[in-house]
Amino acid sequence: MSRTRRGAAAVEFVLTLPILWLLLMVLLEMAMLWEDQRGLTRATLSVARALSVMSDDADGDALAEVLLAEQGLDPAGLVEVDVQRDADDVTVRLSVLYDPLIAVWPQGQGAGSLPSELSAAVVYPRQDLQP
Repeated sequence: MSRTRRGAAAVEFVLTLPILWLLLMVLLEMAMLWEDQRGLTRATLSVARALSVMSDDADGDALAEVLLAEQGLDPAGLVEVDVQRDADDVTVRLSVLYDPLIAVWPQGQGAGSLPSELSAAVVYPRQDLQP
């Protein structure tokens, strides 16, 4: 390989490196977002399942904080815990703040932006523990 060819290969590598790095960071951010959403959905399901067998005066907020921590999410980012109980079902909606890995990534409602908060809702049938 001639000297000019080696130099051209080095220049091409330097030019493509930022694009490959950006692609890697986008993939990593999407994987983190997906995993946080899965953890939030699992925590919401666990809260709904637990509240379906508890009395109506059980504290859904405290339970949500404990179960979010079990899923690896920060309970301090908990924005909303909405628990609605009726005769047949328990409905739980949790919202947490999303902290992106890439600090310069735009957040909000526009195209190509990350959500500023994640939410999950679950409707779970009430369980009667009486024999």
